[in-house]
Amino acid sequence: MKYVISFGEERAAISVSCNRAKWNNMSRFHTHSFYELYHVVEGERYFFVGNGVYHIREGDTLLISPETEHRSLDVNGEGYAGLIVNIPVCHLPEGTRPEGELCMVRASSDAAEALSLDASALLSSLEGEVSPLDSYLAVMRMLSSVLAEREGTPEPGIVSPTLDRMAEILVYLDEHYTEGISLAALSEKFYISEFYLCRLFKEYTGRTVLDYLTDLRVRRAKKLLSSTADPVGRIARDSGFGSVSAFGKAFKTRVGTSPREYRQTIKQKG
Repeated sequence: MKYVISFGEERAAISVSCNRAKWNNMSRFHTHSFYELYHVVEGERYFFVGNGVYHIREGDTLLISPETEHRSLDVNGEGYAGLIVNIPVCHLPEGTRPEGELCMVRASSDAAEALSLDASALLSSLEGEVSPLDSYLAVMRMLSSVLAEREGTPEPGIVSPTLDRMAEILVYLDEHYTEGISLAALSEKFYISEFYLCRLFKEYTGRTVLDYLTDLRVRRAKKLLSSTADPVGRIARDSGFGSVSAFGKAFKTRVGTSPREYRQTIKQKG
């Protein structure tokens, strides 16, 4: 769900949204022409901003400057929720604009409580429970709080070779999960032993490589079942499963119904 607050010209529109997901690994860095205010509602993430990495947790708030490369990764696969506010540059007077790539307020800061209250108000705005004017004022208060605390922004963590390697593996799986991927092939591609790969993967995602791949494939299958009339066998293949029986078992374990039952339920709802 996305709620857009518009004042004056279209270019001045501020957008507020909330992203809730069990997992979401950004495959590549991206930039925006606006400021991005990000408040962690639940869970935790690794945020790569420029050349630094930050481990952010519930209650932390970030302000990312325009044209700054950034992306984020899951920490443990337990899910997260983030409030995202996109703020055009025109809302920040020139004398107040931060010079660096990032400003951050940790949950332990004196300003964190006020930030969380305004974030809650913006979450309510997504349900239409807060007026556009009050939502705008909440955004401006959050922005002012973060800018006032900019000197307290922590230094980025060291981008360890281990975390870099894990990020590469996750991105590769996110982009190639429909293909046949074996643990041996993955180990060879990333020059890491199978034993260490399994241990590292479990440590960073809370799941095995196979579980992670299966979750991705079931998500793909659910989308195909609900949006196409393709036979179940073809969907199993296009989702990366080696056989229809393996597909059916994995799907029922995670969704609670067979692929055909799931499709029928979707049709009835439609």
